[in-house]
Amino acid sequence: MPITDSVALSADLRAFFSKRLLDITGKDAVLSDAAYKEKIPKGSGKSIDFTQYARLATPGAVLTDGVTPSDTALAPTKVSATIDQWGAYVTLSDLAELTVEHPIVEETTMLLGEQATETTEKAINSVLAAGTNVQYANGRTSRALTVLTDVITTTELRKAVKGLKTTGVRKINAGDKFDNNTSDAGKYYILYVDSAVAMDIIADPEFRAANTLETSSLKAGKIIGLWYGVLVVESNVIPTILSGGTPSVVLHTSYLIGRNAYAVTELQEIDTYIEGPGGTNDPLNQRRTIGWKAGFKAVILNNSFMVRIESGSAY
Repeated sequence: MPITDSVALSADLRAFFSKRLLDITGKDAVLSDAAYKEKIPKGSGKSIDFTQYARLATPGAVLTDGVTPSDTALAPTKVSATIDQWGAYVTLSDLAELTVEHPIVEETTMLLGEQATETTEKAINSVLAAGTNVQYANGRTSRALTVLTDVITTTELRKAVKGLKTTGVRKINAGDKFDNNTSDAGKYYILYVDSAVAMDIIADPEFRAANTLETSSLKAGKIIGLWYGVLVVESNVIPTILSGGTPSVVLHTSYLIGRNAYAVTELQEIDTYIEGPGGTNDPLNQRRTIGWKAGFKAVILNNSFMVRIESGSAY
């Protein structure tokens, strides 16, 4: 007797469609936290100038009785930045909204928000990666000579911190952004690391010993610990680089940041735009656009106030 089975009825079978949307990969917005922030007022153009005065040297000799010494000259420097405008949008048809299983407008808006966040983080990273104060791990003298086993250690961090302290770089006014105790404001340098370097640091015995005591006071999030007065913050936006040596290996970039090392300035905050359907170009209400736009710029204010550390990784 012939049996009508599922194979025979395959044309009329429908797969079960989960109503839960799967999570997408997310990018962390952390690189702006250590930046000096300045907003350009509306009507003030799209460029901004930052002025910094050099520290006055101490007198080279004691005063001579009755003799006027030479005066001390001020030495200002100017750093300029011009806003870049970024944006993107998605066009949805009316049939797409009517026929898909999920709330497509809400999902598109969320995806565009993720895109905007990643765009700003990558723009900041590209500026930090161009910093000229560079330290190659394990005493290497160039990127090409750095190898995978040249990882960031306690010794490496002490060397970088010593350089900032010798220069006289002030620590960041961290406040509530990094710590529950606001009395600790101004207490930290910030070290941004990628996920591979974060694992190297966590494996360091001195780091683990220090953070059995310190981490209880730190907020949950992307902070992985406190190390020699340095908050170590993980970012999954910092890309790897190639050493260019023979053979070329994958290297990792970390940024040790002091106060006023770089700035992020805004003319136009990230804003979302939902337009349509309808209008003279859409007389049958067939399309809707959802997008975002922002005007901002990251700029290094003083290369001496930050250290870019290039290293290998065991991970």
